[in-house]
Amino acid sequence: MNLEAKFRDALERTSRALERLGEPWMLIGAIPVAAWGRARATTDIDFQTHLEVHRADALDLELRKEEFERTDGPLTIPQKPLALVKYWLGARPNAAGIGIDLFFVTGAWQTEGLSRRIAVTFGDRPYWVATPEDLLLYKLLAAREHDLNDIAGILERRYDSMDWGYVRLAASRIGLGLPSFLERILDQFRKEFGKEPG
Repeated sequence: MNLEAKFRDALERTSRALERLGEPWMLIGAIPVAAWGRARATTDIDFQTHLEVHRADALDLELRKEEFERTDGPLTIPQKPLALVKYWLGARPNAAGIGIDLFFVTGAWQTEGLSRRIAVTFGDRPYWVATPEDLLLYKLLAAREHDLNDIAGILERRYDSMDWGYVRLAASRIGLGLPSFLERILDQFRKEFGKEPG
């Protein structure tokens, strides 16, 4: 099985397990980035679920049915309102396999994001993905180099159609300096591309 086939297989297995749990979910990593920004290579898949951390054992049971192995977590990301668990499908990490990161709900902003999710077709079936606005919030929170590149791609393609009122309100609810970070990113983008304030 080539990498693309492994990726699709892991995506299908994870979505099947989450559907059995009966809670909303959506993709928040490189897949929606490809839909709303610029495509990039990846060997893992990021999901936001409506599950809370206390249901980690139920999640674990369903993913083991799909032949996943838990590799880490549940864990929290220091100084960020994020909690996740990590799984692997296939050979052990650093070999031929696909990693899965599943984020639990830790705040109302994630629940609202899940209520706004959009179905996007990849291959021959639709999958739930974060809207450009909600994806931008996750990328601002993560703020690694590739997240900043993803933000640039989202802004280049979606700036004029984004719901900036929603983004600013959600950022203020999350706090942690996110509103000022957002405005710095937007100021830099507008200067570079000659855009009017949104």
